[in-house]
Amino acid sequence: MNSMDTCFFCGKEPKDWTCTIELPVYRLKQYTHWGVARKFAYEKAITPVPRCMKCARLHRRTKIYHRLGFVAGVVVGFVLYCNAKNPNNFLLAPIVGGLLGRWVSRVWTRKRYHQLQIKALKPVTFESYPPVVALGQAGWRLENPGGSIFSKKGY
Repeated sequence: MNSMDTCFFCGKEPKDWTCTIELPVYRLKQYTHWGVARKFAYEKAITPVPRCMKCARLHRRTKIYHRLGFVAGVVVGFVLYCNAKNPNNFLLAPIVGGLLGRWVSRVWTRKRYHQLQIKALKPVTFESYPPVVALGQAGWRLENPGGSIFSKKGY
C-alpha cells in the first residue's frame, strides 16, 4: 500500500476519507512597507492528512477526556473548598483542581497514545508529514501568521 493510502497517525490501517484532516498551510504572498506601517498578504492551501476511523475516534475521545478532566477537577476542587475548615480561597481551589484534572487527563492520553503507537493530534506531529515537509521547503508554514491568538485550529 502507498503511504498516502494508509493512516498517517498509526501507519497500519487504510485511510478513511470521512476522517481525513484538512490541514491549512500558509505562505507569504506579498509584503509592502510604507514607512512605519507594514502590510502582509498570505496565501492559504489545504493539505489532506489521511486518517483511519480508529485514530479519528481516539483523537475525538482525547478532546472529550481533556474537557472532562478539567470539569472533574473543578468539581473536586469545589468540593474540597466546601469541606475546608478555612474557606478563604473560593476561586483558587476550583482553578487548581481544574488544572490538575486537565494535567491528569493529558498524562493518561499520552500513555494511551504510546500504548497504541499512534501519533498525537498536535502541530509538531504534522511537521513530520512528508507533503508538509515538501511544502515547508517551498516556504509554506503551518501556523497562521495573520491570525489572532484566539483563532481556532482547523483540525
